[in-house]
Amino acid sequence: MFPQRLSSVLDIGAGGGRNAAALAAQGHRVVAAEPARELRELGERLHVGQDIEWVEDALSDLAILRRRERRFDLILMAAVWMHLDAEQRSAAMPHLVGLLDAGVG
Repeated sequence: MFPQRLSSVLDIGAGGGRNAAALAAQGHRVVAAEPARELRELGERLHVGQDIEWVEDALSDLAILRRRERRFDLILMAAVWMHLDAEQRSAAMPHLVGLLDAGVG
């Protein structure tokens, strides 16, 4: 469920930023994590002026985001999870949980 209140959102595998832009347009604070430079740069060009922070980071470890010690109300992974094998999913899950704000709910 998408938050009804303004929230901090992490879009993992943001691609060109369509979902990130839609959430930012609703007033959410969005971090778009995209490992592919070409897609990240496309998203930055397409959505210039929108309040989206672009980060070069990827599953399964999300090392850059974890170092920042920032927490999110919502983590979105549209068309991403199915590209990971079972071992990568198992490795990623604790990192995803660690990025969620414990006060959500």
